Amino acid sequence: MALVKCSECGSDVSDLAKSCPKCGAPVAVEAPKKRASGCTVAILVGVGIFILALIFSSGRTPSDTQTASSTGSSATSSTSGNPAHAGLLALSMTERNATLAKLMQSSGERCRSVTRSMYQGQDADNNAYWSLACANRREYQVMIRADASGSTRYLDCAAVKALIGRSECWKAF
Repeated sequence: MALVKCSECGSDVSDLAKSCPKCGAPVAVEAPKKRASGCTVAILVGVGIFILALIFSSGRTPSDTQTASSTGSSATSSTSGNPAHAGLLALSMTERNATLAKLMQSSGERCRSVTRSMYQGQDADNNAYWSLACANRREYQVMIRADASGSTRYLDCAAVKALIGRSECWKAF
């Protein structure tokens, strides 16, 4: 139990009381503010670390970097060290976009089809980064890891922009 001030007469009133005993005004007690859950905090920290790794990754040389136009044309550079990425590059644009849509759907996202994709580049560990736009207007950045299974991670571009104030999606590096 805590004492609060009556908004009408300024008397001390129990926060459990429905009205002020002195003037009869209803007692308005602010609900305690909810704290972010541990899961929310962990996700935000993870997204922040991933974004910082993207922004500050080093060790790239011109031969490591590939670019594609924003319309999704194929990239033209070496993809050694990342077989899953090499397989994606070998596909036509239509097949690539269909594969990326299936990837997003298998991750639980509502991406009926990918309307645009762009290869952004590779980091020093040969992880490949792609940007993609879904038919529902959601945009994502996908990292294809240079591991045996070609495991992936993705970020919603709107969440990245909300977190750091700008989006790193659709930028070649």
